[in-house]
Amino acid sequence: MNELWKAVKGYEGLYEVSNTGKVRSIDRTIIGKDGKAKKIKGKELFFTVSKLDEKAHLPRASVQLWKNNNSKLVLVHRLVALAFIPNPQNKETVNHIDGNPLNNNVGNLEWATYSENNLHAYKIGLHSPSRNMNPSNSRKVLAYNPETGEEIERDSCAQLARELGVCHQIISTTAKKNEDVEIFKVKGYIVQYL
Repeated sequence: MNELWKAVKGYEGLYEVSNTGKVRSIDRTIIGKDGKAKKIKGKELFFTVSKLDEKAHLPRASVQLWKNNNSKLVLVHRLVALAFIPNPQNKETVNHIDGNPLNNNVGNLEWATYSENNLHAYKIGLHSPSRNMNPSNSRKVLAYNPETGEEIERDSCAQLARELGVCHQIISTTAKKNEDVEIFKVKGYIVQYL
């Protein structure tokens, strides 16, 4: 594959990113504090590699970009995707197809929703399902509206929470409280475990 370079979006004239995942500054002239023009030679930037975090996210490469005396640490895979991969559906995250977050070659990247990115991580074994992600390990839950008589039964608190538009912790907390006395409601529904 031939290495291609494109301008980094938002940093045109300052930085370029390649389809292989490299980032470089480009030759430019700046005005120093003394008011004189200075030529700056472009160079390939060094990556900062993040540590494994509390959510067990694997390390990712980022670079520090400067513009108007302000710096910003930017993830390399996003720079590559923004420059080389069309995103007609405006998906919000970039997925590493092989699961290696340090492989930022354009052929290893794709735009994805957060849900698609998480499902991919489960499929290739980067994550194991948690209780809220796997309904077979979750408790069934029922929401009953005493005013309308409507009942909603779901396989997990997370599923019911998505349907009602609330946090799953609100559903599970309310269901636990209602194990003794069925008086606590969420959006008009009495919630209880089955």
